[in-house]
Amino acid sequence: MQESQVSQVSEVPEEMQTDMSSSLGVVDYSDKSFVVCGELTRRYKETLKTMGGRFNKNLTHNGKNLVGWIFPLKNKEKVMNFVISVNSGNVEEQSDISSIPSTDDIGLPTIEVPKDASDSNTSSYSFVRFKIYRPKEGQKVRLNTGGKMVHGVVTKVESHNRDGVMDTVYIDFDGKTSMGVICRSKWQIFGYFADHSVFFTD
Repeated sequence: MQESQVSQVSEVPEEMQTDMSSSLGVVDYSDKSFVVCGELTRRYKETLKTMGGRFNKNLTHNGKNLVGWIFPLKNKEKVMNFVISVNSGNVEEQSDISSIPSTDDIGLPTIEVPKDASDSNTSSYSFVRFKIYRPKEGQKVRLNTGGKMVHGVVTKVESHNRDGVMDTVYIDFDGKTSMGVICRSKWQIFGYFADHSVFFTD
């Protein structure tokens, strides 16, 4: 087991305007719903739909017309993680999620393995203490998502901190590499927004 670190996640201010072209805005719409808005939603409409959003051009907020994707409040944590990823530049194009070759048609994003840890952006971290399983190279991986199970193998592990705490793994799924990161105290596939679980086995 190991102590680890996760990127700090901040709420997007409600005051974000709906005509933004370079970022997504989030507005608390009612006690049971919120809206993702902004011109950039056009680029990510398929992802927003997959995460449970419904497009509505006839919403009203503070007496003004509001065009955007409305979500139930229960989806807010998952959607906020996506919004923050987009606004921080970690998701550049719609194709990052929907068009990358995947295993068993589950839409699993793939990445190119960097040669060393210096290739990754490690400038913004908040330290959180918890224990999490420490995988190793060559170890088998089982990914459960949407009632399907996909098998892979760990090809590389990385640490982006001076204490040597492992925080990134690269997993080969049928010849395609995905990146595993620690999110909310468990291993998750970076950029894959469907509900899923990652298990490391012997």
